[in-house]
Amino acid sequence: MYGSESYHNLIEKNEITDGNSQIIKNSSGQNMLATCETMVKYGWNVVLLQSESSIYRSLEAFQKMFLRISALSILLTLLICFYISRRFTVPLQKLTAATKKITIDRVLDEKKVNLTSADSSIRELSILCNSVRGMYDKLRSTSREVLLLRNEETRAKLQATQSLINPHFLYNSLTNISAMAEEDMNDDIVKICEALCIHFRYISASGEMIVPLGKELEKSRSYLECMQLRFTEELEYTFDVPDVVREIPVPKLIAQPVLENAFKYAFVCRPPWKLSIAARLDGEHWQLTIEDNVGTMTDEKKQELLRLYKNLDLNDELKSMKIGGMGLKNVYLRLRLLYGKDAVFCIENREGAYTRFILGGNIHPKKGIALPESADELEECL
Repeated sequence: MYGSESYHNLIEKNEITDGNSQIIKNSSGQNMLATCETMVKYGWNVVLLQSESSIYRSLEAFQKMFLRISALSILLTLLICFYISRRFTVPLQKLTAATKKITIDRVLDEKKVNLTSADSSIRELSILCNSVRGMYDKLRSTSREVLLLRNEETRAKLQATQSLINPHFLYNSLTNISAMAEEDMNDDIVKICEALCIHFRYISASGEMIVPLGKELEKSRSYLECMQLRFTEELEYTFDVPDVVREIPVPKLIAQPVLENAFKYAFVCRPPWKLSIAARLDGEHWQLTIEDNVGTMTDEKKQELLRLYKNLDLNDELKSMKIGGMGLKNVYLRLRLLYGKDAVFCIENREGAYTRFILGGNIHPKKGIALPESADELEECL
C-alpha cells in the first residue's frame, strides 16, 4: 500500500506498462515518478516511487553550480578585459594629459622643458608618445627662434625711430642758442651748452631704449631748465609724478617731442607760458599727460592728426622715415611698436585755453624689449 492506495491500483490507474516510468499523482496530489518492473521468475511486480522534488534536487544543485561557474567566468573575463584596457587607456590618458600641457605659456617657460612620458610597453603608443614629445621640442625651439627674430626686428625699429629724435632735438637746440646769441645772452649760452652736453649724453645713448619713467621725466626737467634759461620768467612748468610710477619702464624720449612741439607751435602767443607734466596709473596702464596753457591746436587739426595716425601703416612709415615732421608721429609709432593695441595716444584741447597730450601703455611692454611670456603676447608677435 502507498498511503490508502495500493501500488497495483496506481499502476493500473495510470496505465504504467512494464519497464516504463511515468509521473503520476498520488491520492494527496503529490507528483511522483513511478517505475514498474515485472519479475517473471518470481511472479513479482516491483514498483519504484520517487517524489518529484527528490528527482529535481540534483538538477537544481547542478543548475546552481552552473550559474556560479558562469558568474565567475564572466567576472574573470571582465577582469581580464579591464587589465587589457588599462594597458591601453592609462598610457593614452597620460598622453592626453601631456598634450593638454602643450600651451604657449609652457612652451615659453624655460623651467618646463620636457613633457612627461606615457611609459607604455605597447610599441605603437611609445612611438606616438615620442612623436608628440618631438613635436613639442620642435615647437619650443621654433617659437623661441621666431620670438628672438621678432624681438630683434622690433628693437631695430625702435632704435631707428628713436635715433631720429636726436638730430631733431639738436636742430631745435641750435636754433635756441642762435636766438640767445642774437640777444647777447652769453652767460646763459654757456650754461645751456653745459646742460645740453649732459642731456645729449642721455639721448644719444643708443643702448637703452626703455628707461624708468622717473628718469625720463628728470631728463625732461633738465631740458625745460635749458629752455627757461632763454625764456626766464616767461616760462613756468610743474611736475606731478607720484613715486608709484617712477620705476615703470617707458620708451626713452617719449616726452621730448611733445615738449618740443609745445615750444614750436603753442608758445608763439604772448606769455606767460605754462607746462604741466603729470604721470599716473590707470589700472594696468601708465599715463603721461603734457599740457600747455595756450591751446593753439584747433579741433580740425586735432581730428586730422588723430585720423592720420589711426590709419598709419607701421611698415610703410618705418620705411619712409625722415627727420623733419617726425615729432608727434615718432611718439605714436614707438608707442604702437612697443604696446600694440594697448598704446595710448590722445589729444584733448580747447582753443585759447589748453592743449593736452595723453600718452601711455601697458605697465609691462608686450613687444620689442622683453620676450613675450603668455599666449596672448605670442599671438600678437606671430
